[in-house]
Amino acid sequence: MSVRDFLNFVNTQAKFYITDNVLVTMGSDFTYMNATLYYTNLDKLIQLVNAEQTNGSNVRLIYSTPSCYLKAVHDSNPALTTKRNDFFPYANEAHAYWTGYYTSRPTLKRFERVGNNFLQVCKQLSAMTGVANKDSSKLDALREAMGILQHHDAITGTEKLAVAKDYAKSLSSALQACGELAQQAINKLLISDNSTVDQNSPTVEFKSCPLLNISRCELSETEDDFFVTVYNPLARPVSHYVRIPVRGEHYVVTDPSGSSLAVQLVPVPEPVHSLEKSSIPDKTELIFHAVDLPPLGFRSYRVKRTTQTSRRAASVHSLDTTIGNQNVTVEINETTGLLKKITVNDVEIQVEQNFHFYRAYSGLNGASNRRSDGAYVFRPQVDEATPIADSANYTTYKGDLVEEIHQVFSDWTSQVIRVYKEESHVEFEWLIDTIPLTSGSGIEPVSRFVTDLLSDRLFYTDSNGRELLERRRDYRPSWNLTVTEPVSGNYYPVTSRILIRDSSQGHEFAVLNDRAQGGSSVKDGQIELMVRNFTVTERAEQIKYKSVIGLKNFTRLKVDDGFGVAEVLNDTEPARGHHYVVAGRVDGDNAPSLAALERGTAGLLPVRSSLGLPSNVHLLTLEPWKDQAVLLRLEHFLEKNEDPILSRDADVNIKHYSSLKQELLAPLTVLSVNETTLDGSQWLSEVDRLQWNVTVTEERTPTFQQINNFTITLSPMQIRTFINKKLSKLIKWYNDRFTTRAILYLWAGSPPLVRIRAPRAFTSPQTACGGEASSLVPVASLSLTASFRAASTSAASLLASASTGLNLLLEREVLLLEHLKASIYCGPHFIQTIPESLTCLINGNAHLLDGHLNCLQACLEHRLRLLLIHPRDLRLCLCCCSITLPGCAQSSHLLPHTI
Repeated sequence: MSVRDFLNFVNTQAKFYITDNVLVTMGSDFTYMNATLYYTNLDKLIQLVNAEQTNGSNVRLIYSTPSCYLKAVHDSNPALTTKRNDFFPYANEAHAYWTGYYTSRPTLKRFERVGNNFLQVCKQLSAMTGVANKDSSKLDALREAMGILQHHDAITGTEKLAVAKDYAKSLSSALQACGELAQQAINKLLISDNSTVDQNSPTVEFKSCPLLNISRCELSETEDDFFVTVYNPLARPVSHYVRIPVRGEHYVVTDPSGSSLAVQLVPVPEPVHSLEKSSIPDKTELIFHAVDLPPLGFRSYRVKRTTQTSRRAASVHSLDTTIGNQNVTVEINETTGLLKKITVNDVEIQVEQNFHFYRAYSGLNGASNRRSDGAYVFRPQVDEATPIADSANYTTYKGDLVEEIHQVFSDWTSQVIRVYKEESHVEFEWLIDTIPLTSGSGIEPVSRFVTDLLSDRLFYTDSNGRELLERRRDYRPSWNLTVTEPVSGNYYPVTSRILIRDSSQGHEFAVLNDRAQGGSSVKDGQIELMVRNFTVTERAEQIKYKSVIGLKNFTRLKVDDGFGVAEVLNDTEPARGHHYVVAGRVDGDNAPSLAALERGTAGLLPVRSSLGLPSNVHLLTLEPWKDQAVLLRLEHFLEKNEDPILSRDADVNIKHYSSLKQELLAPLTVLSVNETTLDGSQWLSEVDRLQWNVTVTEERTPTFQQINNFTITLSPMQIRTFINKKLSKLIKWYNDRFTTRAILYLWAGSPPLVRIRAPRAFTSPQTACGGEASSLVPVASLSLTASFRAASTSAASLLASASTGLNLLLEREVLLLEHLKASIYCGPHFIQTIPESLTCLINGNAHLLDGHLNCLQACLEHRLRLLLIHPRDLRLCLCCCSITLPGCAQSSHLLPHTI
């Protein structure tokens, strides 16, 4: 390219910009690898282009950065327009729509989703127990593996097969490491929640079953007596149907209270059973209902094989065409075995579901009309998909907990349709096994739902699991579309759900998925999701490789879509997944609304637990942060006007939420709450955003919002991130060198209390308060319950921690003491001086403790050992640690004369 060609290019580009600043991007994939060569040429280009100004050119070329470019545009103060739609689907040629990667490598996409779920669990458990405080390497390993998988050529499935295998290997190793961390945390919680557990006793050994997606679990298939621990990472109580593969016919399941639960045995579908080539004939899955799992909590259920004839197996109804419960009914066609109708409450929708496939176009990639289908590009040979089969063989199973229809469409396609008791959705568990190479061309299977809804060319897909975006077939909001690819040009990424609506009837039909997929509504009333893609060409060369991660042999091919992978997408491992159908009225009287039901079914209230969280707020993140802090990220997960009640603003008291002993950050006390940017990298109050010249007609939530008494407000779709600082729990465990009698002092009229253990040599406990002996009520003279008397002799000694000065951490016996309204007071001097000390910290000075926590903790622990628990000791420690609190001069008399 000559200098004149470059200037012509820039002047052409400038016509599309509204300021005189034109961004010229230099670089591309697989280029600019020799930095010296390219920077030398760029230096020459800049010099020669700028020299053309003497010849009348108005172009000045400089090196720049995105931030410099943004500032230059801002300084020009252009009048900007707003964009409301996204950029999907995009194409770089008339027949090259980049919609294939929405589905490419579906097993890796699912593995990434599993990895993220477990990462949030590990973060939660680490924040609650502190198991990663000294060594965070195991948690960091999973963080890093998940971070790498977000690369634009990783989660998209546009890497070579060897690279995809390496991603999976790294994630598998990281999951195993974080599993060990989770096991430590749960053992720690088991001990702390059970005072009868000997802390020196062996810990419980947990084993995970990562192959449950093919109904395989070595422990449950070989042991006759074991426990299943179910952890709930959500911020609300949930109930979950547990399915585990077993080899026997008679089992008893008991909950933590010892009560027997209803169980059901269902045969593992034969296509699934054949995947793992199990030596156990007629393997079944044991099902039981884990009800009301506590938020951020877990329960363990005992599963025991028995010889009693208590088997609750599913009965076989081979000719039965209907399954369901009191909320939803599913009916299949008796002749074809295909889905025929779904009824939710009183809403009846005619719907047929079947698997189809598109044949992949095979070209030479030289011209736009010869572009091949590949990992990036979805390009079918013809616009009509071919049914994999016109009918399905089916068997129906019914029991007390679940009813299922097992369908087989072909040697490589099968499915289970199931409805659990009391649920309001229908589950479709599909399996696409190794696709045979029969025609020399690739095929791309889809699951298609054909309903009687009049959708008027409209359908809706989620934007990265959040708000829904309206899609109109063969239409773009920003320009007039020339339709060159009627199918792939209407495919959109579906991260969590896709739906259609019939405005005339007020009905809605939604399909939720368990991984990112491509989807569309290519005809009115239809929804389809691509479950996998598999591209080959007639010029294929087969080379056999042995897989290192349990995959079958695959075929390596020479031709792809020509966009950089340089390898045909030819995954041959089986893919198994779930679709969940939710249907009903758009604006019915039923509560919750259909929108809320969709999100609940998708598990979009992700990670956590709390009694204080409103039902429309989801805890996105809870993880340990630096400097004894915890990062908390909350989301209002509904859109405006999506639900008549739940779409309103929601208030959350973070301090209450974070201090519930059995719910969240116990036994930690919040010292301060500061809001950050979404990624937690900058205080939000320090963010100075550019102000633009743009007309906005709709109301927007302010960037910075005040936190009033630890209470924050979330608007629909809003995510807010906070760093909650705390003083670490100053707990000192004393052994038999201390007496078994605990002396308790309670500040009158307030929850904080001091709990001290006296050494054997200490005979005057009154001096701990600095009062007279007559002002104390001996513990022995109180009439306490047996449980409290036992609690008062436990080994823990708790010292002050954070949010209101010397606000002491409470154990269960302390709460019991408060409920008993016990009156154990120190003398008047103690009562009078505590409020002054507390006031000093309450009056906006708590943040001054940052950076002094270690010193303050050590000092207070030392004073505790000396039993000098008195307000002046807090002042003494503050002084020793060089902490000066403004406005506290009036309390200086509390300091001793010498330190």
